[in-house]
Amino acid sequence: MQDIARATAASWHPGQPLDIQAAMCRAAGRIALHTLLGATDEATSALLTERLAVLSREMTTKPLYGKAARAERPARRLQRAFTGLRTPLARCITARLDAPHPTTHHLSALLTDAGPAAGSALDGEEVCDEAVMMLTAATVTTASVMSWALYTLARHPLAEEKVLK
Repeated sequence: MQDIARATAASWHPGQPLDIQAAMCRAAGRIALHTLLGATDEATSALLTERLAVLSREMTTKPLYGKAARAERPARRLQRAFTGLRTPLARCITARLDAPHPTTHHLSALLTDAGPAAGSALDGEEVCDEAVMMLTAATVTTASVMSWALYTLARHPLAEEKVLK
């Protein structure tokens, strides 16, 4: 987590505008993905991180009620963002389902049977749906809190100075 936070902060350039919500969506998404999936190759990690950030952003900007919520354009963008994340995530989950050895990442808990009383384990589609739900919930909430914290610190230079020390 610290490495992701450091890399995120190191990519910012003094005096340059920054979309802090988008940056925090990417950082929180990368952390959530690593927690859920464990280690993935860099290309897969980058793709899933960016797609999760796009979906998280669409989820926070789409109107939830009124005429605007029923408009096709925002709904289509949200659906494209959802599919854009779910498709490569499903491939990643399928690869884990087909792996010969159990893994220690959090996804492994979804991939195993909870016991006879719980019924059978989730199938690949259900695991993917649960993963998307967990990832978006974690990313949207964490990114919002981090964005607000950074905004608040920027507005209070004395507090920011204390944090930086």
